[in-house]
Parts: sequence; structure tokens; C-alpha cells
Amino acid sequence: MKNIILIVTSMFLLTACGNSSTNTETQSSVESSTSSSVEDKALTLVHGKNTTQAGEVVQYVEDLLEKNPSLGAENAISLNYADATNSDGTTTYALFLVTNRTADRIEQNFDFTVNWSYDGTVIYENQKVLYEPDEYGVLEPNTTAIIFLPLPAESVDVVKNMTDNSKISLSILDLAYVE
Repeated sequence: MKNIILIVTSMFLLTACGNSSTNTETQSSVESSTSSSVEDKALTLVHGKNTTQAGEVVQYVEDLLEKNPSLGAENAISLNYADATNSDGTTTYALFLVTNRTADRIEQNFDFTVNWSYDGTVIYENQKVLYEPDEYGVLEPNTTAIIFLPLPAESVDVVKNMTDNSKISLSILDLAYVE
């Protein structure tokens, strides 16, 4: 498998998202060592195994991508909260998008650490996440994939009642490929 070298840096960017032009979503990214510009290209949704049964979620994300074609940071792998949750009856999950704006094809498992808070209330602190292309889809350049992360029970109301995206802090750290 082609090894991809990433420069691990964390960036905090706000990009347009949501139902109105005043809504934003928080994005965190890790830059790639490549320098070619790919952000001007439209994003395509990767249909992994986790998206085959959730037609309404797929449609929501496709609409989101249509409204926000520049989602993601140039030359970076980004994590965006998509302003949505889903529940299986026992656990509530936050909908995130993992976006590849690098020139590299990412077909290897990678993990990273997420820190997420709203208005000072911690939702995730050093939450480990494993991205598996076999489950979520191979990330070609200019693609994004759906990933649901379970919410701690005490954070569900905080997430569902987020109204001011300027109070969201989201970062990804320590992105590394795993075997």
C-alpha cells in the first residue's frame, strides 16, 4: 500500500454550513505534504458500508455538500460536525464528515484524537477515533465520508441545543496510519 506522509498540524477553521448563510460548522484538519490545489473541486460523498441503510442521512449530507462545495481545508484531512445527530434507541451519535482535500488516495486505516466542546462544555476530550476505509469508504482526493461518533449521555442535550457555532471548538490531533 502506498504510504502517505502527513504533517500533523491542527487548524481551527470555520466554514459555511447548515440551513442558512449565518450558520457555520467547526472544522479541524491535518495538512498533507502535497502542495497541489484541490479545494476548488467539488466534493463527492463516499458510500461506505455505514451509509447503505441510511438514505435520509445520505441525502442530508449530499444536500450539505451541494450547498457547501468548498467544505474542508485545502491540502488537509478535515473533520466537520455536520449539525446532526442520530439515535439507535439506546445511544445518540453525532454526524461528522471526514474530508480528504489532499491529492492522495487514502486507503489505509488511520486514527486520530478528537477534542470537542461547546461554550466551554466538554463533549469529547482526547476521544480516539479509528477510520477504516473498509467500513467508511476509501477517501479519494476531494471526497468526504460519513462517520457517526457516539455521544456521552451527559452531552446529548448540549449537542442537540447548539445554536451558536462560534462557540464550538473542534480539533483533531495525532493523526496516524495504523496497520
